[in-house]
Amino acid sequence: MVRLLALNALFFLVPFAAYAGYLYFTRRNFGNAEDWTTRAITIMSSIGAVAVVIGLVVLVSFEGADTEAPYIPAEIGEDGQIIPGRFGDD
Repeated sequence: MVRLLALNALFFLVPFAAYAGYLYFTRRNFGNAEDWTTRAITIMSSIGAVAVVIGLVVLVSFEGADTEAPYIPAEIGEDGQIIPGRFGDD
């Protein structure tokens, strides 16, 4: 659970770190309050929220996959239908 929270916090904070890096490389200072406008913070929060949602979707999509079972590639069955690839010992 802690790993999931830390990963989501990282996803959310990446836009803020990128903006701070941009300010540092363009103005050699990122601590001025004038640079951190409400509009900039709103945009970065929105981007961070979208990154968190995408991260959660990706993590949930791959959760529970059996990494020990061998992958069986897609094949054509006896009746000509395609059997999709899967994990298992079939």
